[in-house]
Amino acid sequence: MKTLVRWNPMTELEQMNALFEKLFNESPTPGFIGGRSAASAAAMDVFERDNSLVVRVAVPGIHPDNLDISLEENVLTLRGTTQHEEDLSSAKIYRRELSVGTITRSVRLPEGLDLDKIEASTEHGIVTISIPKLIEVKQEPRKIPVSSGTSVAIPAETESN
Repeated sequence: MKTLVRWNPMTELEQMNALFEKLFNESPTPGFIGGRSAASAAAMDVFERDNSLVVRVAVPGIHPDNLDISLEENVLTLRGTTQHEEDLSSAKIYRRELSVGTITRSVRLPEGLDLDKIEASTEHGIVTISIPKLIEVKQEPRKIPVSSGTSVAIPAETESN
């Protein structure tokens, strides 16, 4: 006699989700046991405030001297390097989640920004980059007077044989 087994699609979705979490959140760094990779730790916010575009990037554990912010062809790139300060080679490690390595985040900037006035600051592991928008000079509509009595000669087209 065969037994009917109730199929629950949510169980399979949960298993697939767990596999994706494991695949994308584990670091390939040797000696790293579980946790997230350094690249996934660099969360980014991009928003507009007070006529400026603001980019904020989380860079936990990265000293400002180890940050490099560059701009090339309207792409803003932030690179940072973090490293462990103490030697744990003789320690018995149960879990290691503090990321080491290089973090790189890039964002394409929209048009209409004053790229010569970019400012960056860091506080509490967050880098804030502020880029002011260009001030548009709007011309007021104006009337152009038309004078009479003077005509402009328009040359006639010549026919070529």
